[in-house]
Amino acid sequence: MNAYAGTAQDYISRLSALLAALDRAQVDNAVSVIAEAWRAGRQVITLGSPVAGHPSATHATLVYEWLSGREAHDQDIIERVRVAPPVPFTSIFSRTDGIVAWPSSVQATSEMSENIAVSVASHLGLITNPAVLYIVANRLAQPDGHWRPHRPGRRLRLLHPPRTDERPT
Repeated sequence: MNAYAGTAQDYISRLSALLAALDRAQVDNAVSVIAEAWRAGRQVITLGSPVAGHPSATHATLVYEWLSGREAHDQDIIERVRVAPPVPFTSIFSRTDGIVAWPSSVQATSEMSENIAVSVASHLGLITNPAVLYIVANRLAQPDGHWRPHRPGRRLRLLHPPRTDERPT
């Protein structure tokens, strides 16, 4: 028995409305979280985010534009995202992401920023990857004002490819 009795078009319309609402909520929430981190002098941690690349470096660009009705190639937004925030910044990514091209997740490093590659994680799998969860917990456990780059312990080194502090050429 079919749990949904509407037409395919009804289903697509409802799904599109839901995804658009989620998109608005995610954008609003992300902006609020980042703004709060900047105001409080905390830190920003991203997972598989295209912080340094062009929007076309992700397989989700067309889906984003279709569902949100917004243009992903807004040059002002692209330039603002490429600048690392003035607080400790960690970009966690996987070379096997499948949605976001990993070089676009590599931010220019500084004394307050780092890029951490994890092995074998899909884009959606980043949020459940044990190495990622450990790294996020490790980053959040640092006392305010005493940020240091992540150095994996001996047991976790197998889950980390070599450090990637520079974009590939």
